[in-house]
Amino acid sequence: MLRLDLARTTGLALTLCLGASSAHAQPAPPEPPPPQATPAPSAPAPTPTEPADVFAELPITAGGLTAAAAAARAVEVAPQVRSAEAASEQAREAFRIGKVAFVPRLDLRASYTRLSEIDQVPFALPPELGGGQLDLFPQILNNYLLRTTISVPVTDYFLTTLPAYRAGDEAATLAAHQRDVQREVAAVQAREAFYNHVRVRTSELVVRDAVATLEAHIADLEALVAAGQVTRADLMQARAQLAEAQAQAAASRGAIRVTADILRVLLDLPADADIAIGEDVLRDLPTSAPDPRILYETALGERADVKALRALIRVNQHTVEAQSGARWPRLSVVGNFDYARPNQRVIPQEDKFRGSWDVSAVLAWSPNDYVTRGVEVDRANLEVIQARANLEALSDQIAIQASQAVSDMQIALDNLQSTRQGVEAAREAWRVRSDLLGAGEATPSDVLDAEAALRRAQLAQIDAHIAVLLAHVQVRYVTGHATSQP
Repeated sequence: MLRLDLARTTGLALTLCLGASSAHAQPAPPEPPPPQATPAPSAPAPTPTEPADVFAELPITAGGLTAAAAAARAVEVAPQVRSAEAASEQAREAFRIGKVAFVPRLDLRASYTRLSEIDQVPFALPPELGGGQLDLFPQILNNYLLRTTISVPVTDYFLTTLPAYRAGDEAATLAAHQRDVQREVAAVQAREAFYNHVRVRTSELVVRDAVATLEAHIADLEALVAAGQVTRADLMQARAQLAEAQAQAAASRGAIRVTADILRVLLDLPADADIAIGEDVLRDLPTSAPDPRILYETALGERADVKALRALIRVNQHTVEAQSGARWPRLSVVGNFDYARPNQRVIPQEDKFRGSWDVSAVLAWSPNDYVTRGVEVDRANLEVIQARANLEALSDQIAIQASQAVSDMQIALDNLQSTRQGVEAAREAWRVRSDLLGAGEATPSDVLDAEAALRRAQLAQIDAHIAVLLAHVQVRYVTGHATSQP
């Protein structure tokens, strides 16, 4: 932790410096000191302990949570991802079922019919044939039929079935891209939540150390005020800074709880799960932002939402083809095999099973289908136009996102460099004030102000560093690589 331990050393330095000043201001004593007394040598004023570097104090736990692990976990448990995965699997299954349309249709039918008995005129034989009556049409009242029908939609294979099959394939691809979109969103949310949690935890280290340092200052200043060596104004200033630091510490603890709860929700962790940081997120980062044009071109080729819209366009185009093909006459080849008792094609009829078959070429067309399918064609064409417009709008949006992400990255990098210089300058200012305090040329208020300035500079550096990481996340999200980011 960042330690600014001036306790007791500050008080000793103030006692020595202020005591020396009082000795110079008083007149010489009326009587010389006894010859045997020798003045004690003055002890050098001690130098306050130099504050530690907060970037070296962030606790890293082996096996703790990292940004990549948080993203992977969020992708695994996010409800929207699971819903998109189910939709993708459903679309893929529908595509597999669609292959059945290429198989000739086979229909099986079995029936039993009971006929009523009727009076029929017998057939009379002529005299030359001996006369008499002949029953050529016996009444078979129980009829049984087993029929097998095979239909081959010849024109449908090319006009409707094949375009519909291709549309189903593209629909499955579309669902997969939509699933990837949800994965990207979940990964970005988890990474941002993780970095924000690290931000508040690191800031809390700075504020906590400031509270401890100010409490030690105040304890020494109260003793010095009681001795009349320091003004009460210095004590009140220190107490005011302590109150401010305590308020910041309380706010930091609250922010830690909130950001930790957000992470637990996004990662589907128990409410009491401990979140340990397992990654040194305050590592060195690239010093330059990418080219926005390269970012834009990469996004158009890699982003899942762009791929999804392109797949949607292809789905609607194949739908237009299928609906258009359904408007034209349909040629089918139909074959039947009947195994009946009695078989109607056998004369005279016999009360036994006999088989027969037939093959037909059927050309069918309906003006009603031509009209209704025309409406569907127009609707599908509108879907194509809308999808293309959405793709164009998304391309414009990506161009803006790429420019904004690069700008944010460059600003964050510049700000990080400035805050680093600010921390160095504030630390050097603190060293100078500490040396001056030891030499009696500065007041405790000067050191407190230097400590406050160093604390603000450190907090600004933490914010700038996390801002670079967040900008880096956005750059990867723009290009569609949020889930694969190391």
